[in-house]
Amino acid sequence: MRASPNLFRRRHAAVVAIWLLLGAAAQAHETSRSYLNVEAEQSGRIAARWEVAIIDLAVAMPLDANHDSRIVWGEIVAQERAIDALALSHLQFYDSAGPCAAAAQPLMVDSHSESMYLVVPLIIQCGGRPGTLGVNYTFLRDIDGSHRLLVRVADAGSARSLVVVPGIPRAIGAANASAIREFLRYLAEGAHHIWIGYDHLAFLLALLLPAVLLRGPYSWQPVPTMRQAIVETVKIVSAFTVSHSITLALAALGVLRPPPIFIEIAIALSVTTAAAFNLWRRWTPPGAWLAFGFGFIHGFGFANALADLGLARGGIIVPLLGFNLGVEVGQLAVVALVLPMLFIMRARPGYAKYWLPSASSAIVIAGLYWAASRWP
Repeated sequence: MRASPNLFRRRHAAVVAIWLLLGAAAQAHETSRSYLNVEAEQSGRIAARWEVAIIDLAVAMPLDANHDSRIVWGEIVAQERAIDALALSHLQFYDSAGPCAAAAQPLMVDSHSESMYLVVPLIIQCGGRPGTLGVNYTFLRDIDGSHRLLVRVADAGSARSLVVVPGIPRAIGAANASAIREFLRYLAEGAHHIWIGYDHLAFLLALLLPAVLLRGPYSWQPVPTMRQAIVETVKIVSAFTVSHSITLALAALGVLRPPPIFIEIAIALSVTTAAAFNLWRRWTPPGAWLAFGFGFIHGFGFANALADLGLARGGIIVPLLGFNLGVEVGQLAVVALVLPMLFIMRARPGYAKYWLPSASSAIVIAGLYWAASRWP
């Protein structure tokens, strides 16, 4: 007995929906990062602090000595020499005269975004020209491609921030400071943040799925032309851009900064809500209004990537502009990839009947999963 085409479509859509759900649920939103704070240089002597998440450190070396799934201070102290050696092997400094000598100081602890970090104080001795310090950072290079080192350099009464990609040597001294170079760095990081921010991508997809359809009195109907789909998408993307840019700027400048844990939960719930409206045939707010309203929440989420840099107000402008534009570039790249495929699929009978509800249901469940997993 042959299976009917409709049954095949339902099964196919269900398989894709499950794949989407599992892929989304398996990914964490927050990227892995460590911090390097570099103080003013005095006679070739530089004080610095490397702050690394204990959970990341546990990936690179065995910290849980008794295997009880908890890491306590005693276990860290017992591994202090190994931790110092790991820090010095993955943080190699240099300047205009060549390699610099570095020595680790007694360990401390700190926190970022409610996560515990181990602090490794460093004394760096260099012999080259002041302001020519550079770093070759390799921690988690072969384990986590999303890991980044966020550097804050304080010298000459000013503060600068930089993003260092593991495995790529980076000049961090004042002599190599360049607003254009930093703008481009943060542009790339903004795009990268969107591409690995699976909740932001799910929210965008939930809005794009019905953008190629028109809501009829009893059912969805495909939009007649690509132009109509593009116009609707431009409204969605523009509304999202306006609102998230406002709250990103407010949070990054320190004007308004809600607790990150509540913002992350709210983002997850916004994903669920946007997708749930796709399942409600009788009425749903326009996608542009959903994008505008929830964009304010997502803007605070984007700001979390910059919040822990500790920048002065004057030092945040270039990173803020670069990062925000990078978010737009990353978002437009996703739209340019997804929209044509959805437009081609929208005329098929199974799109509105099976694909839209199946994909939307998977996004709803993924959003609920994220919300539950982020609950304190």
